[in-house]
Amino acid sequence: MIPQPHVDWFALAPELMLLGAMGFALLGAVLLPRANRRDFGALAAAIGFAGAFVYAIVIYIHTPEVHSVIADSVRRDRFGALAQVIIAGAGLLTVGVSYARRMRDEHIAEYYALLAAAGAGAEEITLPPDHAYGALKPGPASRSRSTTASPATPPTTSACSRAATRSSGMAW
Repeated sequence: MIPQPHVDWFALAPELMLLGAMGFALLGAVLLPRANRRDFGALAAAIGFAGAFVYAIVIYIHTPEVHSVIADSVRRDRFGALAQVIIAGAGLLTVGVSYARRMRDEHIAEYYALLAAAGAGAEEITLPPDHAYGALKPGPASRSRSTTASPATPPTTSACSRAATRSSGMAW
């Protein structure tokens, strides 16, 4: 049996809220009559962004130090949670402004679904990768990593580019 990695679902809650909102907005785009799609899509996106906002605040409060999220591949920290709060607030504001503005109703529910998907993607970017904290870890793991910068190598012409240049007849 393959061992399952530890997943901190609480840290992924803002993205999951927005992905769920995206799914509901798309469901409304398919199943609801044209007259109700705008209201349903905007409501689904607004609830998703509001839920992501609340979860991001709770994550900010309950994360005094860095924690692993998915099998040590990404981490959650306070700066990421603060960025998620800002993104969710901006998304909620965007839903409100776009709902107040009259747009064509042809694909309006899909618009709100894409807005929620974009918010989920933006919130996922705020989770820093594990290697971002490599230099901050005390103990043998930080000593095994090189702390000195490697000198920059001057640009050279590779053998492949020289061979391609010879075959094309161009000279350096």
